[in-house]
Amino acid sequence: MVLKAAIIAGVTTCTCVASAQFAVEPPDTSPNPAYYDEPPGGKGEPALLRVRVGPALRIARDGTTGGLATALDVGRASGVRVSGTWTAVGQDDGVSQYGAELWLNLGGRRQLQPVVAAGAALVRTHRAESDDPMSAEPEPRHFGAATVRASLEYALALSGADARLAAEALASIPAIEAADSRPWLTLVANLALGF
Repeated sequence: MVLKAAIIAGVTTCTCVASAQFAVEPPDTSPNPAYYDEPPGGKGEPALLRVRVGPALRIARDGTTGGLATALDVGRASGVRVSGTWTAVGQDDGVSQYGAELWLNLGGRRQLQPVVAAGAALVRTHRAESDDPMSAEPEPRHFGAATVRASLEYALALSGADARLAAEALASIPAIEAADSRPWLTLVANLALGF
């Protein structure tokens, strides 16, 4: 009888031990720098609107000038941008450029995101000679330009915010009513904040 009880107790103990889990491997929680743990904005997806501001450098055949660039992006993976760039403000060779373009983000939810865009711009320049020989200041000229942009954006890992640093190259090709058909390149570094 004692032997039967010992065998039953031993079998019961072995069965309980066999069904228990002593060591469970914890899930991998190490951050992957190539992807977001949580997309920017903390809402499960990037912000719909992003405001950008930063310095600009206009490189043309007749010289290089610096200034300021601003933009408003609407969209998440693709969208529309309206922008303004002012270089050599207050000088005779100052240029103002107001653009609209369609853009496409090729990076998905990666932290480093390439963006391509194409659009058009209205350009205002003071480089044209004045029609009045007595006038000391040149007449401003307005013309249209086609634009193509390539950008590289780095999403900052800030809790609850869609913040990005971007380096952009914008090629402008004079088109409508342009006296000079030579293209130029504008390099921009900006900080974008989404909301």
